[in-house]
Order: sequence, then structure tokens, then C-alpha cells
Amino acid sequence: MIILHSKSPIIRSSSWVFCVLQLAGDILILLGVITFVVNVSQLTCSFTIALWSYGFTIAFGSLFLKTWRVWKWFDNPKLRVIAIPNKFLFGWLSLFVGIDSIILLLMYIIEMPQKETAVLFNQETQHSECGYFKSAPYLIVLFIFKVTMIIYGAFLSYQDHAAAA
Repeated sequence: MIILHSKSPIIRSSSWVFCVLQLAGDILILLGVITFVVNVSQLTCSFTIALWSYGFTIAFGSLFLKTWRVWKWFDNPKLRVIAIPNKFLFGWLSLFVGIDSIILLLMYIIEMPQKETAVLFNQETQHSECGYFKSAPYLIVLFIFKVTMIIYGAFLSYQDHAAAA
């Protein structure tokens, strides 16, 4: 619907391209959740963290960059016209995705997540899960990167709200 109505004034003012990217990121996160429902395999173990990481970065990065653009417009004491094109914001979003890619690549080079199977109480039931033994430092770095984005995004949102008031 967003693409279909991309010429309407409300959709244009909301940066429809970034709305679509936000939806794409949300779909990646959902696919990451679905990998927990299917049978655990080496493939699903490998994709889960990447889907979540890329999905969050694309979804929240799009929202973050739209908020940053509004903040730059309102944090303008001289009331100059500031044009921030989508290409500029795409560059920043690409940088965020690139940071994710580097961290994930290093993590996967050090150790691919492994499928672990444990036999439960009655010796007939097995439980499988993904093991991330040597990957913990990289997961922590990914977590810190995401938390930093959230904190700065919350700050920008507060600044936008304070500027509008």
C-alpha cells in the first residue's frame, strides 16, 4: 500500500522509501523468529543471528535516520533551508549494515554457530539448540552497537519533541 500510494502527500512526507525499508527490516526480524520454530539445523543456526541483526539495523536504522533528518530541520536556529537527500541517508544506512556485516563476518570466521542436541530426562526426548561458544564477544559488540543506536535514537526523538513544543 505504501508503494501504491507513494505519490500522496502524507506518504511522501513520511519518506516512503524508508517506510518500505523499515517494513523489510521487520520482515527479516520475523524470519529470524521463524528460524526458532523450524527444526534446528546448521543452516538455521547460521541465519538466526544474521536475520535479527540485519533486520534490526534496517528497521531501526531507517526510523533513526528519518528522525535524525527531522531533528536537523528543527535544530536550525537561523531557519536556513536544509536539504538532506535520501542518497545521503542511504549512505548512513549502508554504513550501519556494513558495520553489522563486518561483525557478523568476523564472528562466522572465528566459529560458525553449531547445532547441539541434548537428551532429556526420559532418554527418548531430544532437545536441539544453537551453540555460540566463541562468538560471545562478537554478540556483545553487536548488542552494544544496537543499544547505542537505540539510546541515540531516543535522544533524537526527545530533541524532536522538545523542538516541536
